[in-house]
Amino acid sequence: MATQTKQIIQSSNLITGTLNIGAGQSYALKSVMKIIDQIIQEEPDVHFNFYDGYADEIEAKVSNGSLDFGIIMGDRPLDNFESLILPQRNQFYALFNKKMPLAEREKVTPDDLINYPIITSAQSFVSDKFRNWWGNRYDQVINVATTNLAYNASLLASQGHAVQISYNNLIDTRLEELVARPLSPKITDPNIIIWKKNAQRSNLANKFIEKLQEVFTQP
Repeated sequence: MATQTKQIIQSSNLITGTLNIGAGQSYALKSVMKIIDQIIQEEPDVHFNFYDGYADEIEAKVSNGSLDFGIIMGDRPLDNFESLILPQRNQFYALFNKKMPLAEREKVTPDDLINYPIITSAQSFVSDKFRNWWGNRYDQVINVATTNLAYNASLLASQGHAVQISYNNLIDTRLEELVARPLSPKITDPNIIIWKKNAQRSNLANKFIEKLQEVFTQP
């Protein structure tokens, strides 16, 4: 009966039900949330579940069907998914207590950071992107903590000893007396929306995809 009911709903134009979306943290998701807000205003019988997590975990959940969509960051092979790249990229910044000498700099380089304990993403620290950024300094990096989400780690950075490397605009630096400085050379990551290939989708999922494509694939 459940299968028949689902087929009846899909064969009609009725847009209802729940959409499960997993995502990493990025300010760029504000544009996606604007689309979701439009759907909520247009369709009174819909609900959205948001799951915060890192890319490997979200990919696995989209693959096994427990998430309808994932929004992941970073350059990754995505042959097993349908995908759409958002136009806005994430730029990596160093976050640290505003009383530290680093606050006098407009940008920070590997040489600037090499003597400081570093807090970073569990994934970005081991990536080739960061290994290349540190260059021949990589083996000297003092990595004291890793995290999958930014806020709690920023409380450690606010103590005035360690430097957190994270995407910009994730933390309200004013609350914790932090400052943010861009890394130099500049490092960025894409934001990519993924969903399972050849999967049966609800009308709600199809509407979400249509609106994403309207907004993000315009010439």
